[in-house]
Amino acid sequence: MVAVLLYPMNALANDQLERIRWYLRESGWDGTIRVEQYNRGTSQEDREKMRQNPPHILLTNYQMLEYLLVRPADREALFKNHRLRFVVLDEVHTYGGTLGTAHVALLVRRLKAHIKRANAEQHPVFVGASATIAEVGTDGSKRDEAIQNFFGRLVGETPADIRVVSEAKVKVEVPSDAQYASQIRLDRDFDLDDPEDLRQVIVELTGLPSSTALDEAIRRCRLLWDLNRWLAAGAQPVSTLVEYVKQEVPERVAWPEEHIQAEIELGLRIGAAVAALNRLGPTTHFDYGLTRFVRGGCGDSSVA
Repeated sequence: MVAVLLYPMNALANDQLERIRWYLRESGWDGTIRVEQYNRGTSQEDREKMRQNPPHILLTNYQMLEYLLVRPADREALFKNHRLRFVVLDEVHTYGGTLGTAHVALLVRRLKAHIKRANAEQHPVFVGASATIAEVGTDGSKRDEAIQNFFGRLVGETPADIRVVSEAKVKVEVPSDAQYASQIRLDRDFDLDDPEDLRQVIVELTGLPSSTALDEAIRRCRLLWDLNRWLAAGAQPVSTLVEYVKQEVPERVAWPEEHIQAEIELGLRIGAAVAALNRLGPTTHFDYGLTRFVRGGCGDSSVA
């Protein structure tokens, strides 16, 4: 086993397991690099298989990791050869207070002690990931220092040795050939969970030839790019999105507001469908605004 990924909730681990397996398949490493999940729902048969042949990457949570370190059969089998190189704590901000300073911090130290006893030269790299670390005023150095102190205490490392990697916003360039259809005719029932129906609807919204592939239709659908940009700033009432369309889309100036709203609501439903596709692999670049706020249908309230 080379890496352990710790999640505070099984739902997060389930989602990431799908993504990691997709990446391995697409990169040609499926079958070479093995990834498994260990939680309360793991059957005895699967647990025994992991003891006999430990995965390279193990997804679990801190409670299950504690059980693995307590039970000799798991401790000695799963960490066989003690090649553990990486320990990743996702949603690391959840390990504050007593949970972080006592339970998880001591658990990490027990793991380090076990690895050191087996292989004194092996020292894993600890990685913490979080999307909700707030700024401290306008001084980024104060924030970084606070993160270093927090994570250093959590994993038992010198704070000065902790490297803080912040996010960097990248300007998304809208394809020059992205467009709106001059008119839309959708007079049939369709299922956006069906990739073929999804493709046909986006083709209609974009005014492209009926044979256009799904990825190309998504890439050239200007409505999705605009919704992504507008929603990147935060949740918006649908009525506000209608005003944005009227102000910025010449092809829609003469449209009745109810028709524009219907198109927007369809676009939001498409955004949810695209987000579902992205769970199994990246289809396009709608990763921040549209897929961040769309989680189902929409009404008169803000899209969130």
